[in-house]
Amino acid sequence: MTSKNSQLMIAFCVVAVCVFIPLSAIGQAAAAHGSKSAPPPPGSSQVVVTNTPAQPVPTAAQGTTTVGGTVNIGITPSVFLANTPSVNVANTPNVNVANSPTVTLGAGASVNVTNPLYPNNNPIPLFVTEARNRWEDSCFVEFSGASGSCLFQPVPANTVLLIREFDASGVLETGVRPQILTLETSVSHYFPAFVMAVNSGGFDSVATHQETYIYLNQTTQPACDIVLSAASNAGNYHCSISGYLVPVF
Repeated sequence: MTSKNSQLMIAFCVVAVCVFIPLSAIGQAAAAHGSKSAPPPPGSSQVVVTNTPAQPVPTAAQGTTTVGGTVNIGITPSVFLANTPSVNVANTPNVNVANSPTVTLGAGASVNVTNPLYPNNNPIPLFVTEARNRWEDSCFVEFSGASGSCLFQPVPANTVLLIREFDASGVLETGVRPQILTLETSVSHYFPAFVMAVNSGGFDSVATHQETYIYLNQTTQPACDIVLSAASNAGNYHCSISGYLVPVF
């Protein structure tokens, strides 16, 4: 009896112990599983992600985009402007096209180049040529004494006249000579005169042909003045100037 009861007690205890341990392990596993399957609700705080200048975030430009600093387009790329856009380069920058690139305009395309304006809205010339802005004028003197003068046209407004040549020819009684021959502007410009020949009427022919550089301001009216060595009642003189106009503000 004693031996059998002892064996039952041991068996019961072993069974009890075996039952208890699995239940405890199962409870812990269930608790752990329950904590993973129910995460906490997300918070309302915002997260800001920044990049360093060395690692910028790629973006697609929309509308008008301002680009600062230097923009370098290298490796001989092709730049294509579609839909006939207007490209405005403002703030008087320097646009340098280096390394002899080829700029090609498509069929029917054109480039409009306009001059900047002076304060009075006149265009500033990019280049002045004598052929496009030439100026010529002449005047005539009939003597009735020992001197005479004639007036040229005034210089147009907003221009400077550059006289490049002064010419004069005269017919005077034999022995009468031009003593002083001047082109009058804001100052006197003196020119020589030479006797060329005696014409068929017995008069002396004199002439002047002189290359020069004389600048006349706008609205100035130049004149040709002749002072003779003696009085002339039948002589005359013809004066001419030629040059070109330079626009100014």
